[in-house]
Amino acid sequence: MKRNPQQGSVLIGVVLALGFAGFAYVATSTSFFKSITQQKAKTELDVLSKSLTNAIFNYTTYAIKERWCMDDNWGRDQKCGASGSADMKGFVTHPRNLERFLWSKTTLNDMSNRYEKIYGSVPTKALGLSKLEQNISITSLESLGESHPLNLVIDDNIKKCLSSVTVTIEKPMASYYKSQGDEVYLLISVKGNLSANPLNRCSLIKQTPVLKGMVIVYPKTLNQYALIKAEDFKISDYGSSNKGLDFYGPVYVQRHLIIPSAGKYGVSFKDKVRIGEGILQVDGKPFKPDTPGGLDNQYLSQIPTMNGFLNGVSLEAEVDEGLPRLFGGAYDYPTNVNMAMCKSRKDLKDNFSLTKNSRLFVKGSNGSYTFALSESNEFREYIRNGASENGKYIYNTYMQSFVNAQPSTKNQFAVEVKDEPVEVKPIMEAYISVNGREYAKVLLGRSSEAKITFGNKEFYQKQKEILDTEDTTYLDIDKVDLNGLRVDSSLRNAYNSFEDKCDDAKGDDVSIPECKKVKKHNKTEVATDCSTITKNWEKEKCIDTIKELNQRKQNYLTKQHALITDLTNFISSTPAVVLKTSALLSNKEDVKISWENRDSFKYPFVSNIESIKFRFNVYDFAIEESNNTTSGLRAGKNQRLPGPNEYGSNGENAINYEISRDNKGNVQKIETKRNDGTNLDSALASNWGLLKSENKSYYNPEPPGNTPGGSNINYPVDGLSVAEAKDLDKKCEVDTNALPPPSWDVSFTEHTQFSWLYNVTNPGITIVDPAQVKPMPLYTFTSQDMDVGNYQGVPTRSIVKECVVPHDLDLIFGFYVCETLKVESRTRPLNFVGTFIVKNLRIDASALSNGVNFYSLWSTGGIELLREKRHLRREKAKNEECTFTKPGWFTGLDEDTLADYQSCSPAKFLYQGANNFNWTTIDPEIGITDANTQVTTQSKVVNRYRRYGANVIWLRNGAE
Repeated sequence: MKRNPQQGSVLIGVVLALGFAGFAYVATSTSFFKSITQQKAKTELDVLSKSLTNAIFNYTTYAIKERWCMDDNWGRDQKCGASGSADMKGFVTHPRNLERFLWSKTTLNDMSNRYEKIYGSVPTKALGLSKLEQNISITSLESLGESHPLNLVIDDNIKKCLSSVTVTIEKPMASYYKSQGDEVYLLISVKGNLSANPLNRCSLIKQTPVLKGMVIVYPKTLNQYALIKAEDFKISDYGSSNKGLDFYGPVYVQRHLIIPSAGKYGVSFKDKVRIGEGILQVDGKPFKPDTPGGLDNQYLSQIPTMNGFLNGVSLEAEVDEGLPRLFGGAYDYPTNVNMAMCKSRKDLKDNFSLTKNSRLFVKGSNGSYTFALSESNEFREYIRNGASENGKYIYNTYMQSFVNAQPSTKNQFAVEVKDEPVEVKPIMEAYISVNGREYAKVLLGRSSEAKITFGNKEFYQKQKEILDTEDTTYLDIDKVDLNGLRVDSSLRNAYNSFEDKCDDAKGDDVSIPECKKVKKHNKTEVATDCSTITKNWEKEKCIDTIKELNQRKQNYLTKQHALITDLTNFISSTPAVVLKTSALLSNKEDVKISWENRDSFKYPFVSNIESIKFRFNVYDFAIEESNNTTSGLRAGKNQRLPGPNEYGSNGENAINYEISRDNKGNVQKIETKRNDGTNLDSALASNWGLLKSENKSYYNPEPPGNTPGGSNINYPVDGLSVAEAKDLDKKCEVDTNALPPPSWDVSFTEHTQFSWLYNVTNPGITIVDPAQVKPMPLYTFTSQDMDVGNYQGVPTRSIVKECVVPHDLDLIFGFYVCETLKVESRTRPLNFVGTFIVKNLRIDASALSNGVNFYSLWSTGGIELLREKRHLRREKAKNEECTFTKPGWFTGLDEDTLADYQSCSPAKFLYQGANNFNWTTIDPEIGITDANTQVTTQSKVVNRYRRYGANVIWLRNGAE
């Protein structure tokens, strides 16, 4: 084909045009490419700078959380705060000790006291830190070593561009960052300082890179965990059910967490899992996802053989040293025995759960009885409320019905109580009723005695003196309180008859000497002899008159002398009931009731008494069926005092003495009955029986045993005397300020089991006999243990060899240390709420198929369960539901609403609960250091936590 010449010229033109265009582009864009290169370098330097500031921020946050002391190069100062170091001064005054930011006022006060005791002078500088600023050269950061995390983000460009970084840590001044508890807010800023070299590429960076962030650091206490597992945690131990085992609260694993390589196991971790000294494994090999982040292999949720980790896994790389020592092992302790007795003494005073099933037992006959409490219970001093006035206990109070009673009633009643020292607190009160009317209340302390006398001796003695005076035998009859004596009218009638005859006779000038004493006879000269009368009929009349006068006189005197005799005998043998308490602290024989002169009810002065009732309230602070774990009181119409005391027709601890008389008032018999009318008879002479037949305990209480509180109470078999108890209280309440301070950062690790067997709240208690320091062999949970009101604070047990969950429970709540936690076969789901420290977790396959869930005290689901079961509820409002119309921070809340906010929060369990679970490690805060010396238990610095968590509240990158 012939080419058109014009077409060729066009193509050549195009090529030439392109050539010229390329030349023109290269010629004009040199500055453009240079600009692009500079922008790329600046962006790269900005990214590197941000990486460095972020890395230093995270590294600093971690160092604060781990309580490091920092050296000049911002590395960890290994010499500062070494465990067991006695050099307190160097530690608490170290200028870059980051832990100093975390100490509360309580901690700082304790440290100041210890500092002064150790060094003999007060600290010259404040021990706490509020601000720290440290400038670190890039060269110094580089010198931390190639393996140091910060060197991963320090490259040649950073070295050229930044000469140093400045780290500033300070407590914010804003009021809304004020701590509400033991948490601490810290403002951390990291500023990169530019290199001064103007010739390198760093001159492109005109502003200094800065990163600022607010961090909250908080104690990571044991009660925040749902499960703390000693040794390994092997997923394949927990069945293949889809329901299986779910953890809704954080979990701590001492060693390895082992994922199976095959199969499917219904185990899921909804919250953070922390691994101590181990790693995440798959059948003994380190875990590695096949396709990290892939759609079919998400690290958090799509592990094929289990249900995943929905809140991640944290490798702590630092084991809790107390955990391996918590279970098993043999320990030798000093041989002093005081500590066990101190604990028993404290428990018997304060531990309500020990008395939740108490009942009052009785033994005896013929009206004289001995009272005792159930085997595991003990009489307590009543110290809660209402028993004292102006600091002194009132031991004898007459009821208003007695105060308003007629004098004749008061003459029949008197109460005498042995004088009690001010410090003696009552263990029992008795209400005394006569013929259905309550007259008096008597309080009895240890080694006390009260006598209730059914006849006021002072009154009867006065009446006897009036009747028994020779020169007023007749004239003073009106001064005798015949109504008060409750004698019949025959004495008054005999006197009136004699008086009338004397009055009649005086008109005839005839009388006898005794007539001079009657009121109606006022003649001074009267005949006393008929011999002078001459007329026979007058003489016979005189003789008859005098004879009748003497007969009426003798009739009166016979009745008068009989009354005097009765009064003399009654005064010397007035019927009385004696209530007496033992001088021993024991549940075996602490209260006795006995009669004196019961036969004296035959006398006319007490002929109207048909029944005498004693209602007893004994103080053991039992709280069964009570909704108030502090006082033991029930609400509303069933309100009651502490102790096994029920109100109601048949529920009271009462003895009723019923007196049967014939139609002449003579006593036929006196029967002793319970409040429900059943007899207390000789069958109880040698056997214990319940004083009240209505038993509101969940199970039959055991009769009093040979030990004063069961096998768990370390008292002598026959109890302690009051004097011994006072001496023991003094030993148990040692002034710890007078003790030498423990060495700085003292370690109790070797004797972890000791500290967990005994939650020692008083550092002054001396050490227990080794034979008494051992775990409980077996503990089976019961519905009663989980019932609201049957525990103080939070249910807890430590240490138990085997804890067993039976099939009929659906909620286990509390803090427990169990070497083996065993869940028996069951047909319904099971929920655990609290913290469970275990070595072996054994769950029946049927339980797994129905679902087993672990919640921490703080888990949302756990809180809902506790509210559903009434462990968390409003206590001041009519409605128990934890619903509020105003927020908790509202300034106008009344005290009851504030109290209800607390009673609806899990935090309430930590105020009264087991102190050990407020620790941040199982490695003890309280204990003993040396098994070979006799020392007292010691305490580390108060509220000095050893494990912290940290959360970033906000973070800002920028430049200045």
